[in-house]
Amino acid sequence: MAKTPEVELLELRLSQARDWIRMSPFGRVATTVGTFVFVYVCAGVLIISAMLVVGVNPTLVISVVAAPLWMGVMFAAWKVAKFLIGGKKSTPTADEHEEGGF
Repeated sequence: MAKTPEVELLELRLSQARDWIRMSPFGRVATTVGTFVFVYVCAGVLIISAMLVVGVNPTLVISVVAAPLWMGVMFAAWKVAKFLIGGKKSTPTADEHEEGGF
């Protein structure tokens, strides 16, 4: 099955984002945490905006009632961040820490 131009463009942009993140001058842990926080905040803003557009009460969206939603967003953001970084490990090994790969 042939890929549509939109899918090819999306794959190109994702690979460019992954390459940009891998070339980060920061340590791997800082890059991992920063990517997670960025994805989490963007997802949160998107969800809050969507719920406000739909007409859900904003205090309900940010309250304890919506805690399961935010837990799901957190886990999804972690999976997306790990995908963008391109690795399964989120913390350096002891050898990498001694070599300054931190």
